Amino acid sequence: MDWKAIKDSEVFAFNQKLVELRKNNPAFEEGSIELLDYDSYFLSYMRRKGDQAVVVVMNIQDKEKHVTVNIPNAATEYQDALTGKLKQAKDSKLELTLAPFEIYLLESK
Repeated sequence: MDWKAIKDSEVFAFNQKLVELRKNNPAFEEGSIELLDYDSYFLSYMRRKGDQAVVVVMNIQDKEKHVTVNIPNAATEYQDALTGKLKQAKDSKLELTLAPFEIYLLESK
């Protein structure tokens, strides 16, 4: 097995980022889990621990997906932990367009 190729891969970098996020945000590791919305091609859920919340939204198809995620009693601003981009919730809803197989890991701000 070519360990250098694995270590240099995007998948390895992604997994390293997930480990870092888990260490730095208790909601990733021990928060309660609440299913928000789903269909055959996407899934969204929230993890909460204290005043921290993480919303995970996944597009699990090879086509772009537009979704509205209802977020109960939560923040109005979220930062994607993977890209740093800010997303705004309006009236407890997040409007998102996900590329094929895209994942958002949105931390409350």
